[in-house]
Amino acid sequence: MSKPDLLAKHPSLPSRERHASVVPLRGLPPEDNAITTYDTRNLSLYMCLLVNEEDGAGIDEIAAGIFGFDLARDREWAVRVTISHLRRARWVVDQLFPWID
Repeated sequence: MSKPDLLAKHPSLPSRERHASVVPLRGLPPEDNAITTYDTRNLSLYMCLLVNEEDGAGIDEIAAGIFGFDLARDREWAVRVTISHLRRARWVVDQLFPWID
């Protein structure tokens, strides 16, 4: 079963190190050691990422299905953005709900 394309496709960012600030996301999430505005604005994205991962979706599937990346075009960047957002999502959930196992 195909996952819905939750975010519309968007042209690539000119700078690969640019942090995403609006949806659709194409940059890296913040690395702050505190919950940021970026995090609160993207809680639903984080939950979607974590649910898809829990349901067994692979990185490529998440990158294409949720972020709308064209893996044939730049798989390395797509995987980097996806993994960094999954890592941030786990960290945010751990900060907000430390008792969840």
